[in-house]
Amino acid sequence: MTARSRCYNGHPLYRFDEDQKPGDTEGQAVDAFGAKWYVISTEGKKITTEPTGNTDGGY
Repeated sequence: MTARSRCYNGHPLYRFDEDQKPGDTEGQAVDAFGAKWYVISTEGKKITTEPTGNTDGGY
């Protein structure tokens, strides 16, 4: 990790490549690499709500 990396509870944070603008949720609750992936709020809290609307779960 570089000095510019961000972490949440000791876990590195990543941007989902298909989410291109604020409000995109294609990466929310994607089950990959051995676990589900979630968005965090601006307060640093994990958001576990499943996305609504037209989404294919990131794939």
